[in-house]
Amino acid sequence: MNKHMLDRLFSDVFGMLHFEITFEGVRKWFGIAGVPFNDAALFHRLLAPEQFLEIDESQIPRMIFYRYEDMYFQTNRCDQEGGPVADYHEPLHQLLLQMMNKRVLDGLEEAMLDLYLILQQDRNNPSPIYPTLHGLFEK
Repeated sequence: MNKHMLDRLFSDVFGMLHFEITFEGVRKWFGIAGVPFNDAALFHRLLAPEQFLEIDESQIPRMIFYRYEDMYFQTNRCDQEGGPVADYHEPLHQLLLQMMNKRVLDGLEEAMLDLYLILQQDRNNPSPIYPTLHGLFEK
């Protein structure tokens, strides 16, 4: 995929997460579509989709580009009442938006460094906020 398409994919995902669906909704949406992810894997794919295109070349970009025609996406949109799928204030969703914004402003490397520092602080917290992301940098 060329640079323009990768930029478009990231922009679409960023806009989608701002206005249409939460992180939990995206995770559920992919699960229903037969592409289940744990939180860490999905978070990384949404923040840096270009790093996974060899693996997901035909699935994830196609689902995101054609989301308005996708019944799975429409089922998990945020216009529902209540529940984690519609919770814009959910910590993982807010962290992903913060890191995507950091990426837009300062680049992927800075966003990944900030994410690493946030997760290190979270690990030391007696009641961690992002325990499902703690394994993100352990590969």
